[in-house]
Amino acid sequence: MTKAWEGYVPIPVKERTTKPRTSGYTMVLEKGLGLNAAKDLMDTAADYIDSVKFTFGTAAFLDDRVLRQKIEIIRSAGVDVYPGGTLLEAAVAQQVYDRYLIRCKQLGFSVIEVSDGTIDMPIEVRKEVIT
Repeated sequence: MTKAWEGYVPIPVKERTTKPRTSGYTMVLEKGLGLNAAKDLMDTAADYIDSVKFTFGTAAFLDDRVLRQKIEIIRSAGVDVYPGGTLLEAAVAQQVYDRYLIRCKQLGFSVIEVSDGTIDMPIEVRKEVIT
């Protein structure tokens, strides 16, 4: 893809690496964009975004069709997408994280976040979840 100013004005951030990045990784928080806004974001910024995180459990409130479409829009732009750690923590607390992981795969998420910001997760449980 040719950038609009390529060959005319050098981009001011010369150190910016291309994907897959080993530094300068950029994650965007998804807090409820509509399908058109998600597509617009990918059309304009996918080259600069490495992953999109559905934050604060927002993925749980979306219609199945809409969530799948958003995931497809994001992944088809070459960006990883994940539901964030809050839902995983809820699944761990309810002892259904195995079903959670299956559902993440069914929906098309490409990454899983394991966090412990909402519940106390013993190290043994954390290791099991990661495995």
